[in-house]
Amino acid sequence: MAFLALPAIWLYTPLVKGLPVGLGLKMMVGCTALVTLIFFLLLPIFGMYKRKKKWAYFGLLAFAVTTIYAHMHSGFDTENGKPSSLVYLLDTDKNTAQWASYDQVLIDWNKAFLETDNKAEKNLNKNTISSKYNTLFSRSADAPVKQIEGPKIEAIRDTIIGNSRTIELCITPQRAVNRLDIFTESMHLEKVKINQIELSPYYLEDRKTSKLVTHYITDNAYTELEITIPKESVLELTFNEASNNLLNHPLFTVPERPKTSIPMPFVLNDAIITTKTIKFE
Repeated sequence: MAFLALPAIWLYTPLVKGLPVGLGLKMMVGCTALVTLIFFLLLPIFGMYKRKKKWAYFGLLAFAVTTIYAHMHSGFDTENGKPSSLVYLLDTDKNTAQWASYDQVLIDWNKAFLETDNKAEKNLNKNTISSKYNTLFSRSADAPVKQIEGPKIEAIRDTIIGNSRTIELCITPQRAVNRLDIFTESMHLEKVKINQIELSPYYLEDRKTSKLVTHYITDNAYTELEITIPKESVLELTFNEASNNLLNHPLFTVPERPKTSIPMPFVLNDAIITTKTIKFE
């Protein structure tokens, strides 16, 4: 029985620890199910034990001891840093700027830029920046407006053929950037091409959010966007251009993150983001 149970221990036991570490604490429910499955697969072995009540009491005592030990050693240190986040958002249309964070509980490092009681403004999360879990900003505060260049957007072609209107744009960075997110609320998109690559009709019809595409930019390359819509439609596009250099940009004096904290994973972090909206009527 012990030999037959070895595959269950080898395959499932590492996942109990690996799932919450790799995919986040939301996987704790899955870990609980795995522990239950492992216990069920080992029942033929446990059934052969004598003095089952004593083993049950021993297991309960071990659980209490390990829980107390985990609680006493659950703080953050240089080996186990607390995730934290801070971004700077500049609206080039309104010429306004804000600090924002994904943190539910701020630390002293980003609390200097964000007041503890400040909740994120709704318009910040209108266009959700793509991340692993579609994490939203939870804190925001007014920030000084810096002279940050937004993208240069040029209309290369705007023509009507039959009942369709085709708009071709060239988006060129004016600073060192890492990514470009394009959003639109319009759901009547007949065809979209990004750098000559056509998006599938299935994706265009079944989009769940306003995000259209994300372009991870290399060597400040420009982005070509071609959109075909019904000629009576109104198209509004929002461009979020981001660079991951908030901590070392010469226009900012953001201190280094404490050694007991790490950048929050799976989100756009330590970034300077510019936002620009264009409407085609």
